[in-house]
Amino acid sequence: MKRVLAAVATAVAATLTLTACGGSSDPLANQSTTTGGTSAAPAPAGALVIGSANFPESTLLAEIYASVLEAKGVKVTKKLGIGSREAYYPGLQDGSIDLIPEYTGTLLTHIDKTAEQTSADDVYTALQKALPEKLTVLDKSSAEDKDAVVVTKDTATKLNLKSIEDLVKSGPVTFGGPPEFQKRADGLPGLKETYNLEVKEYKSLDAGGPLTVDALKSGAVQAADLFTTDPAITANGFVVLDDPKNNFAAQNVLPLITKSKADDTVKQALNAVSAKLTTEVLIELNAKLSAPDKPDAAKVAKDWLTSVGLL
Repeated sequence: MKRVLAAVATAVAATLTLTACGGSSDPLANQSTTTGGTSAAPAPAGALVIGSANFPESTLLAEIYASVLEAKGVKVTKKLGIGSREAYYPGLQDGSIDLIPEYTGTLLTHIDKTAEQTSADDVYTALQKALPEKLTVLDKSSAEDKDAVVVTKDTATKLNLKSIEDLVKSGPVTFGGPPEFQKRADGLPGLKETYNLEVKEYKSLDAGGPLTVDALKSGAVQAADLFTTDPAITANGFVVLDDPKNNFAAQNVLPLITKSKADDTVKQALNAVSAKLTTEVLIELNAKLSAPDKPDAAKVAKDWLTSVGLL
């Protein structure tokens, strides 16, 4: 079964990669150096190009990396809000971006669909071995942001849900989350293989964003994929279902970078960030980002770096 799923996932990933590339030698050619929009100016010669995925936490982490590197005199440019891993990973391979914040477990299964490691250290070791020759990861932080199956408190009470296994027993539900969750090895295919989870319908929403939160709150979906550091979970009293069979591997935050750009100055600066970054810090910073006044991610990043002595 694992081989069959791996083959399917690989074929899908290949299709997504081709779609992301769109026949261009630079899949990020239309990305802005600041906002992920269009008509970007070329990166300055020799600049380290920092990218991010299309959700707030990734943008925040990219801003943290950018600020700490600029403070060390490293010339950087930014391509933020690129999209999902299926969209930005080709850019790391072809050199159109050099650095991006990543998550160990999901990155490993993106590269190796058959990977079965789940603990933080095992995943990190396997990831270092699985990366293509031109890429490397620096120190992993203790900060972890895992995918999770989440339900409302009312749904948990009504169906007596504490774990994903309980959700399976309750019968097929309408499930929501980002489009890529339908195809990723630890998404619906993994939940099907690990728990035999069946869904009545899958609603493609966003990556841990307001669409998914609103769908849960309104009852449009009964279960959803959210990130464990999302402040909306606590704010809305959502219930994170236990994952006793470890469908979701450890997902520690760390920098993924082109080896040729990882000189000693860059390594020391980024490793210093990872040494300070904890799950509790990540939750706190995400809460600040979601405040009513919607502060700029760059300001939140610089304020935190200053508070921990890295700026």
